[in-house]
Amino acid sequence: MQISIDETGNKYGRLTVIERSKTKKGSITNTFWLCRCDCGKETIANGTELRRGGRVGCGHKCKYYIEQRFKHGLSGTPEYTAWKGMLHRCDNREDNRYDDYGGRGIDVAREWRDKDNGFIGFLNYVGNRPSKDHSLDRINPNGNYEPGNVRWATKMEQANNRRKYCVISKFTTEELIKELMERGIR
Repeated sequence: MQISIDETGNKYGRLTVIERSKTKKGSITNTFWLCRCDCGKETIANGTELRRGGRVGCGHKCKYYIEQRFKHGLSGTPEYTAWKGMLHRCDNREDNRYDDYGGRGIDVAREWRDKDNGFIGFLNYVGNRPSKDHSLDRINPNGNYEPGNVRWATKMEQANNRRKYCVISKFTTEELIKELMERGIR
């Protein structure tokens, strides 16, 4: 005897359960349900998957998914690529630059991480990339990606802003040590 929870009328994400599926038979542990997505498309979903939150829409071609995924319409721009790269360098241990960023404790401002508005907040702060010769730079190379510490910079500006970079001029030993300490170089 198959025992299952009646899911008719329940809503999971964008899916509303209409009735038990007549086309896909379930086992004792899995019952399939005919569901209608908010976009109007009908789909069949596993009851256990619905209850666990593994299924919330009709699929990757659902207009709601596409609207969320490309909500701002700027996903192919250099600014979006810079934003994604910033997050990747700081979060992904597999990134070959992780040790120089996330591995050193460099982080991204919380408001720029928000899945819905993070990119827009970032873009509103830094603005459009001035030219193809500019890339994202942290003013303080030991600081986080956050308002007040991020700008678009040329390769030359970035080369002069490295954490191991120091202009040596006529310093006394004490002045040189103080300068190195202020720059975080030890």
